[in-house]
Amino acid sequence: RVAEAAGGMVISRRVGYGVVVRPRYRLLPNEWSVVSPELELPLDLVETDGFRVADQPPYDGVVVSGQRQGVAGLVRLAGTAGAFQAPMVTDVLITDMAALRQRGQAVLGRGGAQNEWTLSMPLPVVGGTAVVPDPGWLVRVMDDPPWVGMVTSVQVAATFDAAQLTLGVEQHTASVPGTVVEPAPSLPVLSFVGPIADITVEAGGTVNVSLGG
Repeated sequence: RVAEAAGGMVISRRVGYGVVVRPRYRLLPNEWSVVSPELELPLDLVETDGFRVADQPPYDGVVVSGQRQGVAGLVRLAGTAGAFQAPMVTDVLITDMAALRQRGQAVLGRGGAQNEWTLSMPLPVVGGTAVVPDPGWLVRVMDDPPWVGMVTSVQVAATFDAAQLTLGVEQHTASVPGTVVEPAPSLPVLSFVGPIADITVEAGGTVNVSLGG
């Protein structure tokens, strides 16, 4: 319940006891193509596939608030005013700004035009170890053209001689403005070699300094 309030998900550990809590959207969909995915999936490995259109409004803001106590605020996509808002979210467990931000990110990450894929394939094995993604992994499907989606569900079915992996994958087919992480601009660097002489100037005056190349 705490994870749900903060826009997270709870995953059981595959070995031993315990659970892992992760953000539902650690990256927003427009950021998926600018990072390295956890898995590249050749299309010829997929035996069956299908999808349904699951378009959502392209919200760029949402108000998230506690109930009777806690914190409240507008979570908006960078570079936008957050004017096209999703319905307000209230939760008694929104008591910290970090939780508020994560819940807002989960709401905004779900927005925009998208498909929900179901991909079934033999369980991949690399170096003798089965490769089973976790929900939240990014996967690049080597289609024509390739596309990147997020794993939303994982199912493994095994028999005596074979194992089948079925993935639910969320693919966003249109960008929602404001969600891309822009690379830092490459700016020229000025280096000063040696001391600069002291200069005395009247208040309000100007100083000219020659920066020779």
